[in-house]
Amino acid sequence: MPPGHGAFREDIQEEQKLGKVYDGNLVRRLMVFAKPYTKWIILAIAIVLVLSVLQIAQPYITKIAIDRFIIFSNAKLELSNDSLSIVPEVRSKYADKLLALEEEGVFLLDSKKLDPRHAAELEANGLIGREKFYIVDLTKLKDKEAVERILRENSDKFERSLNQNTYIIGYSKLREIPRSDIMKLRAGDRRGVLIIGIIFILVLVVSFVIQYAQIYLMTLVGQNILFDIRNALYKHLQRLSLKFYDGNPVGRLVTRSTNDVNVLNEMFTSVLITLLSDLFKFVGISVLLLAMNWRLGLLLMAITPLIMVVTLLFRVKFREAYRKVRVRIARINATLSEHFSGIRVIKVFAREAENIRRFEAVNHEYYKANIYEITVHGLFSPVIVFLRNLGLALILWYGGGQVVQNLLPLGALVAYLQYLDMFFQPINALAEKFNVMQSAMASSERIFQIMDTKPDIVEIENPIDLKKIEGRVEFEDVWFAYKRLPDDSDWDWVLKGVSFTVEPGQSVAIVGETGAGKTTIISLMSRFYDIQSGSIKIDGFDLRDWRIETLRKHIAVVLQDVFLFARDIKSNIRLNNEGITMDRLVELTNIVNANKFIERLPAKFDEPVAERGSTLSSGQRQLLSFARALAFDPSILVLDEATSNIDTETEQLIQGALQNLIKNRTSIIIAHRLSTIQHVDKILVMHKGKLVEEGNHQQLLARGGIYYKLYQLQYKGQEIG
Repeated sequence: MPPGHGAFREDIQEEQKLGKVYDGNLVRRLMVFAKPYTKWIILAIAIVLVLSVLQIAQPYITKIAIDRFIIFSNAKLELSNDSLSIVPEVRSKYADKLLALEEEGVFLLDSKKLDPRHAAELEANGLIGREKFYIVDLTKLKDKEAVERILRENSDKFERSLNQNTYIIGYSKLREIPRSDIMKLRAGDRRGVLIIGIIFILVLVVSFVIQYAQIYLMTLVGQNILFDIRNALYKHLQRLSLKFYDGNPVGRLVTRSTNDVNVLNEMFTSVLITLLSDLFKFVGISVLLLAMNWRLGLLLMAITPLIMVVTLLFRVKFREAYRKVRVRIARINATLSEHFSGIRVIKVFAREAENIRRFEAVNHEYYKANIYEITVHGLFSPVIVFLRNLGLALILWYGGGQVVQNLLPLGALVAYLQYLDMFFQPINALAEKFNVMQSAMASSERIFQIMDTKPDIVEIENPIDLKKIEGRVEFEDVWFAYKRLPDDSDWDWVLKGVSFTVEPGQSVAIVGETGAGKTTIISLMSRFYDIQSGSIKIDGFDLRDWRIETLRKHIAVVLQDVFLFARDIKSNIRLNNEGITMDRLVELTNIVNANKFIERLPAKFDEPVAERGSTLSSGQRQLLSFARALAFDPSILVLDEATSNIDTETEQLIQGALQNLIKNRTSIIIAHRLSTIQHVDKILVMHKGKLVEEGNHQQLLARGGIYYKLYQLQYKGQEIG
């Protein structure tokens, strides 16, 4: 299996996880982070409800404007034949609303005020006229003289009611009157339309302000929640041991801390509030539709079950499409990461063409997955549009027929058409909401999976917290393994019964073949891992009794692979400890002979350092790591093959510095170059996880054991002394 292949496969499996559209447990856990902002969320919900009311009100305002001030709906009723049962009933019920005309038995009534049953029966008996009439009431006019002039000049077009101050005119004859006269006749309607228009504009302005406030508030709440989640996740990651990081690629952890957290943003800022708004609108619109005309309302709502069935069917397709895209993009990410990481190997073995072919195949699969997703989305929208248009056709057919039959005001029909768009708007966005919620559930599951990981290294209740230590190190029959054997029969031991003691101020070197357990020993000293058996003590106290932060402050480790941050030289030595002055920095770099190359840099200590220190040589990076170790004045200094990347000239510079490094402090040095450890107080020789030899340089050479063989291999042909 190629290096890193297992990690990439795990990344793909992670991306394949398909969250539920809604997972109550995950939502409850997310709401814990939302709890501090409960007041803001309640305010946002209140704003959404107000905004929904204002949005629902807009078509109704249009209805009022049309039915009350724009379209007149007064019709003549022939009520002279009392033998028909409907006539006495209408006379009785609408007595205060009937306007008696001069013609015997003929009345004028606003058809909007008629009960649909009565209107239908009057229509069936031919007792209601089709033409609509406009009423001119002289008692309600401001410019009475002008209207009286219009009445005199057009006396042949107006009919007088029994009430001497009231005149009526049919729509067909009203059109024959000059426009200027119509404006005067309908001055009251014009004022009404103006007032309605002003109210409508005010509603729009208030809606704009409230909508802005709602968006801003929910975005603010969402960002605060994400801020808290990201902080909580980062703090938890900082508490986890190296064992966790050994099994989790850096890219995956970065993705969890950034991309997965960001995915939750849209759920908090739009989807949850939008769903609430949509539900409120649906209920509000349904009530209004039924109130205006329950028959037409029920007819329109009859489409809803069909929409629900279609939505549920497409929901399955959305999940399948979403899963395919996530799987394919995971494979692309894994392929790119692997190829970019191994670019040197690819070029050395001239595998560019083969890798291009493999990437094209993976890329084509991703292309097909996207086409499938687009197809599903592209099919869902037309289906919803078709159902919407079906609702439109039903409204026009049934509602239009009712308008013609005086069973429904025209304004109500217009309002129905506007409510139709509002009714279907949430459904049109349903596919997107499915994707957002589904992605949010999958991301939150991955985030909480990390946050549920318990730290392997935990402190006791009252740990030891000493400001100064002597530096005595004791290993007593230490057994340690990173993992169990494949058959789970036993541990895969790395250290087997290791025992040794390092006295305060003593310098000790640990040597051995690769895989002998040298680096593991220093990892255990800093308690990056806990041992399975035995004990490790610092100044007589077991490591598990120490405060972890205190323990690691007393131990400075210089690693073979030096990590430098993308800041400047002084920041990489201080590590954000501003208590280390510039004078101290100069002193430290002089001690480790790093001052020579720093002085040659254009900005000296302020010289920017590229990512991972790529602009510096291996030797320069190593010298900075020595200065960094000294900056914190540790009681125990550990050098983990710290001179392996240093050339001969730099090694000569550092030999003197090493003496200063280990002076007055316990020092443990792991080295392949035996020339760097000949003057230490004691050398420990590791072989296959066991401590097999112990002594100084001369003693071990005289013994002629493993150390002698190692020395002979490095200095073959030279005199061994």
